[in-house]
Amino acid sequence: VSFVAYGDLPLVARKALEVLDQGKQSGAEDVLNHIALQRPELAGEWASGMPDLDNRQNALERGWPTLHLIFEKGAMAQPFPRFGMRDRHPTWRLPSEPQRYRFGGAGCSQCPSCDQAAIHLLTLDGEIMGRFGARTPIVLDTCPTCWSPCYYHHDDNGIPTRIEPIDEEGFRCSNVPLVEQTVRLAETPARWRLQSWASSNSRQNLSRLGGFPSWIQADQTPRVPGTTRKMKLLLQLDSEFENVEGNPLLWGSGGLLYVFWDPDTRTSCHFGQWT
Repeated sequence: VSFVAYGDLPLVARKALEVLDQGKQSGAEDVLNHIALQRPELAGEWASGMPDLDNRQNALERGWPTLHLIFEKGAMAQPFPRFGMRDRHPTWRLPSEPQRYRFGGAGCSQCPSCDQAAIHLLTLDGEIMGRFGARTPIVLDTCPTCWSPCYYHHDDNGIPTRIEPIDEEGFRCSNVPLVEQTVRLAETPARWRLQSWASSNSRQNLSRLGGFPSWIQADQTPRVPGTTRKMKLLLQLDSEFENVEGNPLLWGSGGLLYVFWDPDTRTSCHFGQWT
């Protein structure tokens, strides 16, 4: 379905619905599931009740943009793809803007909970951060061993400092920095603004700025510490990018890392979900 031209999806949807009306079992349900994520109006009643679609309108109406990370080394910077088609999916090859941003490498802070040096995720300049409510740069480092979740305050240069609440318990996993490279950003078409972690089946590029999270478990949107105000997603990063030891970095058992952001307090919140 991902490789069908957008304008041809109505024909595919009609054929799939005809197959279902005839009581045949030929994968038509799976086809409609994917079509419903991209163009729910084509799936009709079949789309009703799909949990991912409950959030589609939110994904399309968010005040912040949705931008995919496009990797200079390509999708195969992930050295252990579970499917040979992974680097061919359209979300890996969206037309990108010329500006480059630092991705991976060593972090600039240390976790006060586990005493490990942070790993660097992404550094964004003030121009792009203006689209996310703040016109100053931000450095996104995260703890290599614990996400329970972790909160950081970012100074005017974007440098993070871990802040309360600091939980010394919770899931722990040992990680080393990602291989450093540069990434570009691509404006995400409406077709790909809502992505299901389960339905992507490791083929789609789920690493994005803004938009709506591809939750693996239940909605876990954090609130700004000491307030009832909900934070917004700034970064979603998939597993299996290559680390400096030549191995894939896994969030938990191979899930996603989420970074939420509040521009008023310059606070970020990091945590992972996995199966």
